[in-house]
Amino acid sequence: MKDIIKATSTIEKGFLCGRSQDLPFENLDDFYARGQIVHKERFNVYQPEGLLTDILIPTKEADYERASLSDAISAIKSCFDPDYINQLILLDHLHPMTPWLLQTENSHVLSESSIEGQVLLYQPTAQDIRQSILYEWCGLLRMYSPQSEELFGLARELEPLHIAQTTQRTENVKLAWNRFALMMLRGTDDESFRLCAEYPIRSAVFGRFLHIAMAGIMDFRRQENYQASLERAFFIDYSATTLALTVLESSAFPKEYADPLIQFLKCVHPQEQS
Repeated sequence: MKDIIKATSTIEKGFLCGRSQDLPFENLDDFYARGQIVHKERFNVYQPEGLLTDILIPTKEADYERASLSDAISAIKSCFDPDYINQLILLDHLHPMTPWLLQTENSHVLSESSIEGQVLLYQPTAQDIRQSILYEWCGLLRMYSPQSEELFGLARELEPLHIAQTTQRTENVKLAWNRFALMMLRGTDDESFRLCAEYPIRSAVFGRFLHIAMAGIMDFRRQENYQASLERAFFIDYSATTLALTVLESSAFPKEYADPLIQFLKCVHPQEQS
């Protein structure tokens, strides 16, 4: 498929990738010895107009239906604040832990991100790239929001999630935030409101940090969907906070959990930038 914009350069990068050819592995040590390999790849670098994101796509043709440059740009622009993603890399290989996870949990890793704003996608397709990027964007929101992990961790202690957990890895606070945030943002307003009603404390913490982030975007960096995104953030924040404060102030929760949440929801408010 012809690129919608021309590459500005090419670059070679090396990555640790998974090798599924050697399955099964006797144990984790055996997996680390045989199941991973460092792979070097040459990429075309694209710099779409209006975005601060460099998009890296392998120069070689993929042996699967890889997501296109157009798919990548559309997915980034659909995020609440695309500027969080500094670099997006499409990789035609497995995540380094995927072979072991396939063997032990029948699961795999589609993406990962770093606090520098780099997002890696492993064998991304047009069908999954938008959700993978949104999932990692939610993780970047957590990384860029001081106290988000601490407060969401308190919310988790008071409000267990009744949705079936697929693996024990979701018990990690970081993964729990990403998973819950993705459920909140990928659905309709009605679906978001149902989450707010069922899990008001988790929703209020996430919604407040989302609202703060959206209100903090300078006017010259606001994308076409900014107003709709801001309104969605306000809707989640307001709906959940009203319910959460009622629950927190009327329940016999331990003060060491409830008080920091009440203080945050009552005292920390978004400040819109111009």
